[in-house]
Amino acid sequence: QLPEKNFYFGHGCCPVHDAATEEEVRAARAAHPAAQLLVHPECPARVCAQADCVGSTAEIIAFAERSGAEELIIGTEEGTLYELSRRCPHKKFYLLRPDFVCGDMKKITPEALRRAFAGEGTPVEVAPAVAEGARRALHRMLELAQ
Repeated sequence: QLPEKNFYFGHGCCPVHDAATEEEVRAARAAHPAAQLLVHPECPARVCAQADCVGSTAEIIAFAERSGAEELIIGTEEGTLYELSRRCPHKKFYLLRPDFVCGDMKKITPEALRRAFAGEGTPVEVAPAVAEGARRALHRMLELAQ
């Protein structure tokens, strides 16, 4: 029932994480042989298989805090480096790829959050059944994060 158009259906990944490659892992390990590799699970499976830690942002930070390694290669969005450097100022962190930047995450600013919490901006309306499914998914995600 759709008009004749070409549609692109992604494979359900974060394009920033999905762009990480095995070649980048090899290059990073060659440049920093003593470093451990910590990656987000949305990186390709072949990248994750080579990591010392595969985890969420919080899990990556916790691993870095516990790790005895003085150097760590980070395979997730560059914004994570701020918290890593704050919590582990004596350690050195290297991004797996120099362009590990999520443009969408950079849109989240204190001002944007203030407007959202104040009810400003464009409301998002969905059918009640869709809202309920999303609510269940969010609650489950929060349960797993604890």
